[in-house]
Amino acid sequence: TSTGWKSIKDVSKNDKVACLKNDNLVYENPTDLHHYPDYKGKMYHIKTQQIDLLVTPNHRMYTSKVYGRNKIWLDHNFELAEDIIGKHRKYKKNACNINIDFQFEIPKIVYNNGVICEAKKPEMNSWLKFFGLWIAEGWTSTSFDKRYPNSKSYNIVICQCKLRVRKVLEEVIKKLGYNYTQSDDKFMINNKQLYTYMSLHSVGAPNKSLPEWTWKLSQNQCRILLEHMIMGDGSYNKSGSVRYYTSSIKLADDVIS
Repeated sequence: TSTGWKSIKDVSKNDKVACLKNDNLVYENPTDLHHYPDYKGKMYHIKTQQIDLLVTPNHRMYTSKVYGRNKIWLDHNFELAEDIIGKHRKYKKNACNINIDFQFEIPKIVYNNGVICEAKKPEMNSWLKFFGLWIAEGWTSTSFDKRYPNSKSYNIVICQCKLRVRKVLEEVIKKLGYNYTQSDDKFMINNKQLYTYMSLHSVGAPNKSLPEWTWKLSQNQCRILLEHMIMGDGSYNKSGSVRYYTSSIKLADDVIS
């Protein structure tokens, strides 16, 4: 769904569900819901590195099959699970994201003295790079300066020891218009407006997830965000494959969706 993975029993007609239309990924409300909690019978389970499906025999699978001696893969089409057991098939695992570029706004805040800090529209490429690195290795905190008891700091912190990543951080933080301090491998921004938003997602590594606005990003914006999440907490292998590491099941599900 547009808010992440849900069990079928929890999906409602108000949810926006991922659909494939002309090879494009779109999110639409379901026209009907089917849930069979009391089903008893055979199930078909197929599991590879990229898919894991457990379905009833009459479930329609969107697959491609090989044709002829030259082994040409035909266009994907629907086949019943019971008709392809043990057969060589290729599953559809990709789609084009046709969203237009999205502009995120850091919400406005009102200070205790009544002063309003209006919503801020950050430069999006810099924001996506910053947020990707922060979601990988960041958190928020507050602190007091002992010299000034009434002075409270609202800190956004990113811990990063890789030199190339630190250079990216320095660049994007400046482009976003924030000042920062650096201590050893930690970058720290003191800004209440940014802290107020980022603290919503500072929930501990096992509980991290991507915010709802990330599902509104264009394909290019998604790539920028994902690349910088991987830069902060992943690796590229010589074979060209990519690994992303997280202790959060929800964040892992968000990344693969």
